[in-house]
Amino acid sequence: SHPMPACFWNQQGQAVRVGAAYGVDWGAGVTQAQLAAQVDGAITAMTEVFGQLRTQLAR
Repeated sequence: SHPMPACFWNQQGQAVRVGAAYGVDWGAGVTQAQLAAQVDGAITAMTEVFGQLRTQLAR
């Protein structure tokens, strides 16, 4: 698991595949509010990363 958002890439010839992981540890359980906060955080973090990637690739 990754305590923070992680991004990775895999290049095969001319194709580059980019992925992201956002690990969490819920231990014995999680409330709906905790789950919603973690999902929102993951989506926000990955949206920012892929936005930055688009900007870099457009240069």
